[in-house]
Amino acid sequence: MAYVTDSDFVITVAWWTGTASVALVFLLMLQILFLRWLLIRRLRRREHFVAVWQPLLMDCIEEVRRNCRRSGEAMRTVSSRSGILHESVRDEPKERLNTLARNCDMDAAALILARSGNARERLMGLSTLGNLRDDTTWSELVEMAEGRDAAFSLAAARALMRIDARRAIRLLMPLIAAHEDWSLSFIAVMLKEAGADVVSEPLASAALAAAPTYAPRLVRLLETAHAHVCILTVRRILRSTNDTDTIIAALRVWNDPEDLETAREFLRDDRWQVRVQAVQALGRTGTEEDEQLLLGALADTEWWVRYRAAQSLATLPSVSSEKLARFREGQHSEYARDILAQVIAERGLAT
Repeated sequence: MAYVTDSDFVITVAWWTGTASVALVFLLMLQILFLRWLLIRRLRRREHFVAVWQPLLMDCIEEVRRNCRRSGEAMRTVSSRSGILHESVRDEPKERLNTLARNCDMDAAALILARSGNARERLMGLSTLGNLRDDTTWSELVEMAEGRDAAFSLAAARALMRIDARRAIRLLMPLIAAHEDWSLSFIAVMLKEAGADVVSEPLASAALAAAPTYAPRLVRLLETAHAHVCILTVRRILRSTNDTDTIIAALRVWNDPEDLETAREFLRDDRWQVRVQAVQALGRTGTEEDEQLLLGALADTEWWVRYRAAQSLATLPSVSSEKLARFREGQHSEYARDILAQVIAERGLAT
């Protein structure tokens, strides 16, 4: 009797286990079918969007008014969350695209994205507002630029610069200096996009007036200013500060062949980081007179100074490969001979 009871229990467990397995397989199949349906639906929406909008966007490069009439109907067939302009278009074609977008209320769609979308959508919305040069959102963009989130605040700053660079540049200078989490390379692209005519004077004024905590970031951005503004500003900064980071930043952008003596003086600085930048500065602007100074730097106690001095020596217009080899043979310091041998080998590989 006990055997029959145990057998019935095992059969019951097996039946329910099988039933549960079949149910799970069925649910898994339903999930796969549902995901497949979502993918097909998304692809069809994308194809429909491209079919409707691609001709409009391409045609409006030639004529925007005709497209604006057509776009009224097209706008009802696509999601307002698709209102993103192409970043690669410039000048008059871009203005025509902007006109088309405004007639389709894309500015309102972009503002919705910038306010309440997910992270990707917010960045797209901010980029679109900048491309559209929509100054009605100026105060909101200023508030976003002053926010703590690095990605969104930087995107808002770029939108402000695209809307009105001359108005935005002075507002953004303190933020550029203080936001260490803002990418300097991205900021440099943003400033170059605005143009040296716009950024040169505000950037130079900010760099000269900045406290040592903020000055290095602004000084490094002087490369985006007009050359004469950069040279004069760097010259004033090097003569007025003893802050290590600021001097290093100034020597990095140094390109002043008329004031070589300043760079030469920094070869004798006690800080090896400064000496590294000084020999690199002479490599960019030095003359035949600087060969002996750079040869002397080959005996520096710091490896990086010796290495950069050898590289700078090799880049001087007056130094050929044969002359560089003679310099190596004439060195009494083992350090100098070794570092010159390394640079000569690198130069040979490069050619």
